[in-house]
Amino acid sequence: LVIGADGIRSAVRTARFGDRSGPRGIGTVAWIGTADFESPVYGETWGSGRFFGMTPVEPGRTNWYATVPEATTAEELRAAFAGWHDPVPRILDTTDPATWIRYDMLHLYPALPSFVAAGTRPGSPVPTGAGPAPVALVGDAAHAMTPNLGQGACTAILDAEALTRALATAPPGPAGIAGALRAYDAERRRSAQRTAFGSRTLHRFMSTERTRLRNAAMRLLPG
Repeated sequence: LVIGADGIRSAVRTARFGDRSGPRGIGTVAWIGTADFESPVYGETWGSGRFFGMTPVEPGRTNWYATVPEATTAEELRAAFAGWHDPVPRILDTTDPATWIRYDMLHLYPALPSFVAAGTRPGSPVPTGAGPAPVALVGDAAHAMTPNLGQGACTAILDAEALTRALATAPPGPAGIAGALRAYDAERRRSAQRTAFGSRTLHRFMSTERTRLRNAAMRLLPG
């Protein structure tokens, strides 16, 4: 049994399922960093095509993250949030850009038709021993998603638990493994892919440039 838990650029996934599904950009650049002062407020502020978030990390420090359609330099990021409420500009102005992390936000697209396969394709580079091995994908290898719901690691843990449980209760032998993989796929695929879709949808909502419509919709939410 080969378990592909090797991330969004999974070699196991590509070897078994081909490259139809793979990392796809969503047109957003994310920046993250840590400010050396404690913010008086935490949470997220949503703007037009961008948002900024702050979370506590330890006394005297604040984690922050920002997304923009494009920002290739620290000065461009600072300019994008220059007119925002305090302490957003202050955080960007007083932290060292050399410590910032920049990455393009990606997700797995299109969604996989299955998280499992009965065996590897002929000529596959995945080690199979004497014959083709069944394959199961977990975590980002199966359903990499945007971070907006904060569920990426959670879904990976659920995958691992479900796969472990299915294999632990399966009869010995190839037929038992095949049945366990079918059970795992039935339990996890739709749930994980719904979460990934929900996270991507939330990102669109947060980052829309139709801010009046978004803000009006937010005011209709209970609580």
